[in-house]
Amino acid sequence: MMIDKRLIGMMGDSKRYIARNVALQWLALAASIAMIFAVSRYLGALYDQLTIGDCMAGAPNLPLTLAVMAAALLVHAACTRGAADASYNASRTVKKTLRSAIYEKLLRLGGSYTQAAPTAEVLQLAGEGVEQLETYFGAYLP
Repeated sequence: MMIDKRLIGMMGDSKRYIARNVALQWLALAASIAMIFAVSRYLGALYDQLTIGDCMAGAPNLPLTLAVMAAALLVHAACTRGAADASYNASRTVKKTLRSAIYEKLLRLGGSYTQAAPTAEVLQLAGEGVEQLETYFGAYLP
């Protein structure tokens, strides 16, 4: 699926939520990288201590490693939660905007749209289409 620039242009308010989602996902990734780096550095120092036999050469610092891991986990959890909230807000804004645009279009057309399709079919297709865009703006686009 390609990115539809016309559709994105219609959704001015949701852009900030999408940008927030992306930024929080990047921060969560950075926290994960910091945690993996801290653990691998600790394991490397532990391996060097065991293989070289020198107790003072690069002694592993367990409290520091645990503190970095705890901080990284907290940041990752907060960023993941924030990204989920931003995703929800983006999709909610999109649904609200599209539903009002569809309603306004139907009002402009008046009763003449019923010649092409029954009202129930138009509303069902519009509703399902808007719900499918929730996934597009909430998960795919970021």
